[in-house]
Amino acid sequence: QPLNPILGAVAILCIAVGAGASGALNMWYDADIDAQMRRTRGRPVPAGRVQGADALTLGVVLSLFSVMLMGVALNWLAAGLLAFTILFYAVVYTMWLKRHTAQNIVIGGLAGADQAGERGEHHQRHHPRLQELHEVLPPGGGGADCGGRHGHQSTH
Repeated sequence: QPLNPILGAVAILCIAVGAGASGALNMWYDADIDAQMRRTRGRPVPAGRVQGADALTLGVVLSLFSVMLMGVALNWLAAGLLAFTILFYAVVYTMWLKRHTAQNIVIGGLAGADQAGERGEHHQRHHPRLQELHEVLPPGGGGADCGGRHGHQSTH
């Protein structure tokens, strides 16, 4: 049986709000490194237009809202999957992988590559060996080229 279009719209809304929540949590946690990169220093938290605590609160409230609405309106399995994706992005990717391993590039590349032509200032500073590898790989490989140009999410 086809999904009711209203419920489909609610599901899309919940996923979009959950993605926004993940972005707010990411910007809260990464404000220190975002302030150092030319590409990200103008974002609201590192630029001082939004306080870190406000970004954290927004991220948590939007996460709870999107998951609860998904559970009530659609089903709790979908809500659980949404909660998992938010937690995975905010905790596993943002708090752990990005700062502790070059695997952040693999995860970011799988989740969605960002602008072509970007040289990855963070990687040049914090992962010089990875940057060396990027220099010898052919361009245009998306997440598969280990990141220097395409490999991390635009919310980074």
